[in-house]
Amino acid sequence: MLWLNTILQPFLPVMEYEGKTFVCQMPDNPFFAYIDREAFSKIMNNLLTNAIKYSDKQISLSMQIQEEEKEFTISVTNDGMLIPESEKENIFNPFYRLKETENKQGSGIGLSLARSLTEFHKGTLSYNQTPDGKNRFSLTLPQEQEDCYLLPAKKQTEEPPSIANTPKESGKQIVLIVEDQVDMRRFIAKELSETYRVLEAGNGKEAVDQLKTNTVNLIISDVMMPVMDGFELCNVVKNDVDFSHIPFILLTAQHNLQSRLKGLNNGADAYMEKPFSIELLTAQILNLLKSRELLTKTYREMPSAPAISLAVSTVDDLFLQKLNSYLEKTWQAKI
Repeated sequence: MLWLNTILQPFLPVMEYEGKTFVCQMPDNPFFAYIDREAFSKIMNNLLTNAIKYSDKQISLSMQIQEEEKEFTISVTNDGMLIPESEKENIFNPFYRLKETENKQGSGIGLSLARSLTEFHKGTLSYNQTPDGKNRFSLTLPQEQEDCYLLPAKKQTEEPPSIANTPKESGKQIVLIVEDQVDMRRFIAKELSETYRVLEAGNGKEAVDQLKTNTVNLIISDVMMPVMDGFELCNVVKNDVDFSHIPFILLTAQHNLQSRLKGLNNGADAYMEKPFSIELLTAQILNLLKSRELLTKTYREMPSAPAISLAVSTVDDLFLQKLNSYLEKTWQAKI
């Protein structure tokens, strides 16, 4: 598989630099399969990155073709600390980290994302210990796919659309996810895409550009980002009359009161610490959107209601006060 060789190339000098021995066993004859090249790359990148991060000295990759089943298996093996048998499924849960690896850098969602993308391919991703006491991750995928846009790796010339760029379904509310870590951003996008239309941005500046060209119903933003961080983005949004009504959720790995207060003082509607439950996040989104719908309905039915009871930010308060004043003057002029 030529595409697999392409994926491997950037990892070879890293393994050499870190003094890791790498053994690769591939079929002698060319092999072609229907894959989503971007998704397949993410799966393999995660498996290889983990192998380098957690191995001691040895890493190996092998590929076997099961012709009768019309599928193939790629195994990535390393000689690092063995994952306990009782944890072999937990490691695929979002944000799950073994206690022994808590000091390692990473978002904690790589394996979860890899398994989700594997299931998207109608395949399986599993972990087992080898007879000689090594860690082995096995990726098994069918050679053919029913999805018409998945083309053989040899022939595909265009990248498939990301979650954010798939054909938009009418009637769904739009959620903008702002996160510089691609795997985290795509994980959240995938979890929300069945319920909402999803847009993505890698930092606050990109998010502002998205807001200028799209109608967004809610924003989820990380705090630590390059160019414009989450605090700055929240401040920009909540002080712009065109965007100040949009509910804003801040996500952060900073577990301290000062960060929480800073986020809320900048106008954030909710503040969630990483790692977070995706169920809690979806519930928070639903509650905030329902709250905005209720405010809109209230103002439509009672336009003379006190502005302070309807405003969700200082900018909203000033806008509603001016609007009420204008409506009152217009009404008096007609009497």
